[in-house]
Amino acid sequence: MKLIIKMIALLLPVILLFCGCNSGNIPELKVHVKTKAPIERAFLEPGSHQPKCHVEDANDFKLKEYRVWYPEELEKKKEKKYPLIIMCNGTGYRATRLEPLFRHLASWGFIVVGTEEEWSGKGRGTILSLRYILKHNQTPDSPFYDRIDMERIGIAGHSQGGAGAINAITKFPEGKLFKALFTISGVRQQQADSWILRCPYNPKNLKIPIMMTATSNPFGWDEVNPERAHLAICPLDSMHKNRDDILKNCDTTVVIARVADKTKYHADNLAMSAPYMTAWFAYWLQGNEEAGKFFLGDKPELKNNPCWQDVDIHIGK
Repeated sequence: MKLIIKMIALLLPVILLFCGCNSGNIPELKVHVKTKAPIERAFLEPGSHQPKCHVEDANDFKLKEYRVWYPEELEKKKEKKYPLIIMCNGTGYRATRLEPLFRHLASWGFIVVGTEEEWSGKGRGTILSLRYILKHNQTPDSPFYDRIDMERIGIAGHSQGGAGAINAITKFPEGKLFKALFTISGVRQQQADSWILRCPYNPKNLKIPIMMTATSNPFGWDEVNPERAHLAICPLDSMHKNRDDILKNCDTTVVIARVADKTKYHADNLAMSAPYMTAWFAYWLQGNEEAGKFFLGDKPELKNNPCWQDVDIHIGK
């Protein structure tokens, strides 16, 4: 009986995780996110680039198709290279449902690649996406030929995709190409290692800057029902454990923050995190110093932004 109860305890959050990720497409960001913080507000607005989408059959049962959002000017400015972001999906949250986020990042000058993969935790689909777009980067008749800045490649993962992003970085040779990571309610290690997800990850092997966000009330468990906090998908103690594991082996920059609005749930964090995710990659992949001020300096905006709580910032050497 104890074994059955333990299995249910592990399975329940995964089932609810799947349900939480199937509550519809993420909304237009400006409708969903309300903020007065200057940097967050600035990166909530669309960027100066007109976004465009390229779709291609992945010839893979799990991935189905590659979807690439990019600045339209890329087709004309043959001499310019652009930073790249690979997206690792949350459970059931395909790229077609993340269109507002992809379009937003492309408007800020990024090439963004995603797939229709629904179980991304092992990192395989993420690496295949990277290989796909890098092949285009070497193909003369491709619109992406020689358009990617190989020194400026980032990766992001939502929920199960948080595990997938870490696994893509740490378990594949191409992982060394990634320069910055952003996880959105990344699934905790215990769930990733469960017999359902079967995508264990090891943060100790990360050596690049990472920002981790989550909601402060994932499904209401850790606030409304404290005794069930251990079932939460991305509780604060899980984020702290990942931070500590990373810093044991590498003194890199690690930023943690949770959405203060307790009515926002697991899937809502995709939209809530979009402005700072854009600023994060603008700093690390575009060299935008103003963007970095939300987590850098003596008075980082993130620590004084009432939209966020439990902020923890470690700046690596």
